[in-house]
Amino acid sequence: MALTPCLNFDVRGGGDDDFGAGALKFGSNAHDNRAIEVMAAAGFSDARIQGVKVDLSRAFGIYLKPKVNFGDAEVFGRLGYTDFRAKARAYGYSESDSDGGFSFGAGVSFSITEKVYAQVDYTRYYDRKGVELSGPSLSIGYKF
Repeated sequence: MALTPCLNFDVRGGGDDDFGAGALKFGSNAHDNRAIEVMAAAGFSDARIQGVKVDLSRAFGIYLKPKVNFGDAEVFGRLGYTDFRAKARAYGYSESDSDGGFSFGAGVSFSITEKVYAQVDYTRYYDRKGVELSGPSLSIGYKF
């Protein structure tokens, strides 16, 4: 399970702001140096850009996670696809849209016990059409 405290929503030329989002990530090792990961996220606070409120309705992703183990630490990359839906509201009007695109990131995880680990990473989930969605994540995970 992952907690993502904020995602940066940036409209090029229009400004940027952070909104809060929570995410759940589930993964499975395909090999000692590769894993597959899926993510589901939803926003819990709005961003405001030039008077327009933006809310992350939902996001889903699937990623390949190449990794290298260093004892109790693991360094990894993240490559995949994220699809999201956002809603913008201003002056009594609202508009929703969804889109998806290539995602990439990197991070490190540390074993706390044999089954529990902590992870920190930074991922760019979306960067198209003049809009960027990216941010850090702090996770606590359990190995089944």
